[in-house]
Amino acid sequence: MNTARRRQYINRLRREQAKKTGRRRNMQISGRGTAVKERHPYLFFIAAVCIVLITAIMAGNRAKAVSPEAEGYYKYYTSVSVEYGDTLEQLAVRYNNRGVKTDSEYISEVCKINDLDDRDDIKSGCSLILPYYSDTFIR
Repeated sequence: MNTARRRQYINRLRREQAKKTGRRRNMQISGRGTAVKERHPYLFFIAAVCIVLITAIMAGNRAKAVSPEAEGYYKYYTSVSVEYGDTLEQLAVRYNNRGVKTDSEYISEVCKINDLDDRDDIKSGCSLILPYYSDTFIR
């Protein structure tokens, strides 16, 4: 046999062997001609899309310091120890100084935050969490 025919014969044998072993484009072949593992060409794309979606969801759920009724003000919270004779009305006058909410709305919010059933539930020595508003951003 001459070399050209020999090359054709070898190439034909290789093609037949590839058909028998089931070699496909998305299979990695070891040096012995056996399939090692199947590649997943779209796996990287799917992972990238998942990462982008998770990042977008997390960015959308970020808590905002500005309340909708107080445009331009930042809402913060402070802990106050109640002294003898303090009432929620006095605390509302002291801490609702920006006039963002009315005193009754402010007192209702304080009752909700501190899980108070009645406005007269506060006692001296207890601690309350009170919201307050500021036009400066505090880190």
